[in-house]
Amino acid sequence: MTSPEIMTVFEMDLASYGDAARALEEHLDVYAVEALQKQVQGFVDHGLSEVELRREDVVLSTSGDNAIILFDEVEPMHRFAAAVSAVTSEHNRTKSLPSAHRWFRMGCATGEVLVKKSMSRIAGTATARAVRLVSASEMGSLLIDIPTFDLLPAHHQARYGAEVVVTGKRDERFAARRCEFVDTSELSAELSTRPSAPTVLSEVWEILDANLQDAFALAYNKKMRERPERPTRISTRDLFQALARINDDSLVDLLSALPASALPEPSNLLVTNEPLLLDEEHSLSDCVAESLGAFAGTALAGRKVRPTDIFVDISKHGHGPSVESLRKHGIGPTEIETTVSSLGVKVLDPRKP
Repeated sequence: MTSPEIMTVFEMDLASYGDAARALEEHLDVYAVEALQKQVQGFVDHGLSEVELRREDVVLSTSGDNAIILFDEVEPMHRFAAAVSAVTSEHNRTKSLPSAHRWFRMGCATGEVLVKKSMSRIAGTATARAVRLVSASEMGSLLIDIPTFDLLPAHHQARYGAEVVVTGKRDERFAARRCEFVDTSELSAELSTRPSAPTVLSEVWEILDANLQDAFALAYNKKMRERPERPTRISTRDLFQALARINDDSLVDLLSALPASALPEPSNLLVTNEPLLLDEEHSLSDCVAESLGAFAGTALAGRKVRPTDIFVDISKHGHGPSVESLRKHGIGPTEIETTVSSLGVKVLDPRKP
């Protein structure tokens, strides 16, 4: 029987992998996507060679753009992350197009785990923390939990910033520290060249179906009724309340399958969805804008974005109090996927390659 061990669980994934993979497949074919995946693993292999570790000994699993690596000691983990960041920065300097640049997000946690390498399985809360840390990380940086930080030599600790708080899948909160391996000015220059998410509805109105247009108009009118003297900014809560009020069959079925206490109250019946005031250029919260931007930047399979599409996307990938409420009720991306599948609801997924 396998015995538990204290290990450092390291996870990394490639930022904007879905966009890069989608572009490669549409321009070329799936073999081009495979080449991208091999490139990603090539960066991993370079990092392992720098710390004199073998892939077969430490890499638990890979999936396209990511890798989960188990370290017996913390110090080699830090040097591995530094080596991967250095080789990707060197790669990026040889590329003139931002779309050809490669940036990793990295996170790791240390604790007791049960490892079954033959099955590529690992159990232990350190694994869950590593997943949350990589999700909360940023391009070109490593986010680690405090047990990991405490085991680092002092000269490596000096590279990490002050403690930050990372939230778990439900109501967990734990402290972490971040190491920035890439000059932020290098990233700022690149990010400024990338298309931004829409800030006003008129930019994406034509890709929304009639029911979703009604939902946004309802959310807007609710804002205007509550605070007519202030600029409107449609939040995830505003949108979720409006979505709960409109009569979209697929969405009604999905919302009925979720705990009522996890969702905001529907918008008041006295608030109407007329007129559709696009000329007001009402703004969107970051969460809503990011979701709409994801849909605007992908092929839409010959149809417009529906209420269920955006509700599922925000519920899986969004942030803020409304999404946090779902998490506190045990509704995460996996649970959303399972519910959608069980209902037979077809949704667009703008984040998949």
